[in-house]
Amino acid sequence: MTPRVRRIRSTNPIYLIVTEGETEQKYFEGLRRRCPRKIVNRIYVKNPNDTDLMSLIKYCCDQIHQMELNTGKGDRIFCVVDYPQNEKVIPNSLKMTGKKGIELIFSRPCFELWFLLHFKRVFASLNNREIMKELKKKLPKYRKADKRIFKKMEGMTETAISNAESIGITNLSDIRNPSTNVQELVKFILKLIKEEE
Repeated sequence: MTPRVRRIRSTNPIYLIVTEGETEQKYFEGLRRRCPRKIVNRIYVKNPNDTDLMSLIKYCCDQIHQMELNTGKGDRIFCVVDYPQNEKVIPNSLKMTGKKGIELIFSRPCFELWFLLHFKRVFASLNNREIMKELKKKLPKYRKADKRIFKKMEGMTETAISNAESIGITNLSDIRNPSTNVQELVKFILKLIKEEE
């Protein structure tokens, strides 16, 4: 454990967010920057540049060990990923994450669904390309890994949460298209912010 993590660890839980891609990383880094200093120092956003679900879970497990995280003491570990094309990996991934206390944050078909939900409800089954096309109608200058993506949509977060909850995820092993549970992680961070205000 680094001295910084050790110093923060003495009294406060640590929150680790591991993302599949840069887009997710930039979004959560933007949300993290909105947090009061007391919380910013407890939230870590990491991107191992890997899109394989099992590899990401292994990375989370490595980070749990390196950072000496303990969900029993209030630490939380989130793994933000697109729903895998190969659905056969889901049972094993759920078993691994359950044992380690890792919370899977899925989007199907892709993370950009969360961005589109800032503007409208989405009920039709869409592929990645269709999501991007719809998103560009709302955000014509959208590009992946935009450092300012959170700031561009910040005022619409409550709408996105409401829209995401309308399509919801009830069972991680059987996620329909479209669906996401990104709102759960966003609500958690917003609650931390509110508690510190």
